[in-house]
Amino acid sequence: MSGRAGGGGLVPGGAAALAGCICLGAASLVLEFRDKSAGGLPWASVGLIAAAFICFGLAAVQARRAKPAGGPAPRASGATARPVTRRGLQPALVVFHIGLLASASLAAYGGYLLHQRNTGPHVAVTVTRCELVDPGPSSAGPHDYCYGTWSYQGRSYDGGYVQGAGFEDEGHLIDATLHGETAYSRDLQTPLILLGVFGIASLLLIGLCISTWRRWSRAPRT
Repeated sequence: MSGRAGGGGLVPGGAAALAGCICLGAASLVLEFRDKSAGGLPWASVGLIAAAFICFGLAAVQARRAKPAGGPAPRASGATARPVTRRGLQPALVVFHIGLLASASLAAYGGYLLHQRNTGPHVAVTVTRCELVDPGPSSAGPHDYCYGTWSYQGRSYDGGYVQGAGFEDEGHLIDATLHGETAYSRDLQTPLILLGVFGIASLLLIGLCISTWRRWSRAPRT
């Protein structure tokens, strides 16, 4: 799929941008549902994020080459370029808006996690046990679910949910923030990556949406 604008194709760079959105979505699943007992950096998600930005860079290059500054785009010998129409740009608009919605949602989730893990009263939590929960095919995949004990303002919590903890924390005392009856691990790696990566991706997709809408407004209706 070349991503060349035409009667029924994506705008220039559309295919690469779509591949980047897919890589970012896969990276978010690895980040959120990976087995933390493996420890270390989530190399799979780092690779997917790098691949996503390569795709976005390729999309930008393809879009720039499609509109040379010196005049109209060159035509292939023996072939007639098909004019860009509004109907031909509709698939690109759908793809870019879906990607923007997904990226903005993940960035917002990262911001929410950052707020929960970085605000609220601090408590010392003993992670008592963790289990690997696999909800089945309806979920993105198995993930750690940990329980712990802590005390706050004279009240003891036994067996409460510790969000963000993993198997490597089992049997250890960790620093956490308290919101309601849920303790949140102070590990900020995942929320910062979600907020930073998908925030930047959202800005890139906003630019693609604006550029495509401008092309759509100048294109003939048929």
